[in-house]
Amino acid sequence: MKRKFIVAIFLLTVLIINARADIPQQVIDLMQKSSASMDSPDGLQMDIIVHAKALFVTMDIDIKSYMKNDMYLMVMHSKILDEEIHTESGCDGQQSWTYKKLSNRADTLKIENKPKENASEYNVDFDLYNDYENAKIKEKKGIYEITFTKPKSDDDTPDKTIMRIDASTYHPLEMEVKQSIMTMTLKFENIKFGVADEIFVFDPQKYDGAVVIRE
Repeated sequence: MKRKFIVAIFLLTVLIINARADIPQQVIDLMQKSSASMDSPDGLQMDIIVHAKALFVTMDIDIKSYMKNDMYLMVMHSKILDEEIHTESGCDGQQSWTYKKLSNRADTLKIENKPKENASEYNVDFDLYNDYENAKIKEKKGIYEITFTKPKSDDDTPDKTIMRIDASTYHPLEMEVKQSIMTMTLKFENIKFGVADEIFVFDPQKYDGAVVIRE
């Protein structure tokens, strides 16, 4: 009888620990409000400034991002060491494409005759609370700062992610990612609503001379 009582207490303790919310509800609510603040049927455009550093190697990327319903266009210019790369990824709702221009290689244009979800690693991740076991939040000078730690998976989830959100508009301001020796910071600037459909029209002549790859 005593043994069964001890086992019951142990199981109850495990259930309580597992039920404990290490991700505060305030964090979940704030991330969802921030996501909602960026949702518009008229479309969204913004600049994303990326800076990454690993030991003595740095990478800088300037991104123009346009999104509307199931259409998107991301125009990226990056520099890694002495190599400059220009990339354009888009989807018009029916087909998708990726164009790459490198300083020392032939230009390539990959075309897929089907829509493709914008899965860029430089998008704002509003579902971070699903990837971590712990989060802490603080507010200072009109900015919410949420620090996510203890990733649930060891696969692709960074060791730590810090999200900064404007307390008045709920727009994301910055996301800082730390993984082993690498630190990457994404700044979200010039957020505007309203994008013309013409921006998402695919014009192959724009990429004249590129090696075409069809899938």
